[in-house]
Amino acid sequence: MIEFVFRNTRHSIPLSSPLSVIIAVPDAVSHERRLETSYTVQLGAQLKSMYNLRLIRCDMLDYCRLKTTKKDNKILFEPQRLQTLMSLYSSSLCGLVLLVPKRTRLTTGDIKEDCLQQANQVRSNASASLDSNSVTSKQSDGSLEDQNLCSVGDFYVSRHSNLSEVHVVYHLVVNDSALRSSSEITSRHASLFGLRNILKECCKHDITTLTLPLLLTHDMTEEMTIPWVMKRTEL
Repeated sequence: MIEFVFRNTRHSIPLSSPLSVIIAVPDAVSHERRLETSYTVQLGAQLKSMYNLRLIRCDMLDYCRLKTTKKDNKILFEPQRLQTLMSLYSSSLCGLVLLVPKRTRLTTGDIKEDCLQQANQVRSNASASLDSNSVTSKQSDGSLEDQNLCSVGDFYVSRHSNLSEVHVVYHLVVNDSALRSSSEITSRHASLFGLRNILKECCKHDITTLTLPLLLTHDMTEEMTIPWVMKRTEL
């Protein structure tokens, strides 16, 4: 999985515009050193905005895992946790986009199991556990086939104070089989509309750094050839 991190310079971007984006690539070794490269780009025809982009190869859930070291039989947290806590009530929050299957039910909290384990690993006053966190559902204009199910393109939000590098997790509902196909997904696919809605929410709520899977998938398979990647990046 490719992770693309995108940070914007707040002073040059209007509040109504998308703020920042991040992209990640899953790795076989969870704690392997990240590979990344950075770019600075300007977007816009008349009113140009400057953005800082980072292309990263890593496991998306590394942004949730608390990194620890052991010393004298004591488990110590690395400084990254303190940095995340210090920015918890700032105007520069960090977000993460996780792709979840359509079968996920809003009433159960049954999101990605690993994310749930990381969220409950350390308790804090601000968020005791994922089960008790405030979860917001954003539904698309279409009617739901089942009141307990999200439609593709919907997303729900969980807020955290106990994750390693993020404060907000956007759980975007997708169709796994469609995302793996190069022919079934277009620029007007519901998943892409959901991603655009997430960017709008980031603009409204001071999420200045957002991490998301660049190719809209957490896993790379043999079917994802170079032509597949080129077609997906055109979206």
